[in-house]
Amino acid sequence: MFRQLLQRWRRPAIVTADALGTFLDQNASLIAQKTIIGYCTVKTMLPLAELMKEQRFADAMELSRWEAYAAALSDMFVVAEGRLREAAAGRPYDLVERLAALFETILNRHPAPAHKTGGWAADAAAMRQRLTTAQLAPPMAMADIVLTCAEKIYVTLPIHERLREPDKPAIVANVQFMMVGMAHRFDTEIDSAAIVADLMGATRVP
Repeated sequence: MFRQLLQRWRRPAIVTADALGTFLDQNASLIAQKTIIGYCTVKTMLPLAELMKEQRFADAMELSRWEAYAAALSDMFVVAEGRLREAAAGRPYDLVERLAALFETILNRHPAPAHKTGGWAADAAAMRQRLTTAQLAPPMAMADIVLTCAEKIYVTLPIHERLREPDKPAIVANVQFMMVGMAHRFDTEIDSAAIVADLMGATRVP
């Protein structure tokens, strides 16, 4: 009985495309906001509520938050593609199309911020291209994948470049630490075969 309970406890919790999307969405948001808010409050030694009273900072924070979120979500979709690739053997194009469509669906749940005058279309197109390119090589290590997100966070931080420049290695390392810490969750909570089966049956690809 104990063995059966242990197997049930270890059973992957993410078995559908929607559940995968929710998992990636929530964690991308967590990584983006925790990194940006944490850095700004430590660097300025002021609480976020005080910082947000300055409109220029608030506007810059809004831009940084959304750019970081989209970049983190993109990185996590590349990680997911690497985890799902084996289960989708023989149908790489379908996997890219399904994941790209899921990425776009998730982004479109959020109203595009003011600086995204074209909405999320450019991000969605870049995601499709990035997934296609990723399939040309073996899956990358998560620590390497997230350099894209880390760079986006660094360049959009609402702190003057002269002040944040010395902190770039620490910022990158922090993002890598948070994302690599999720590797275990990918391996233990995601049922790749079930997710791929759901993805492939969700929408017909021409």
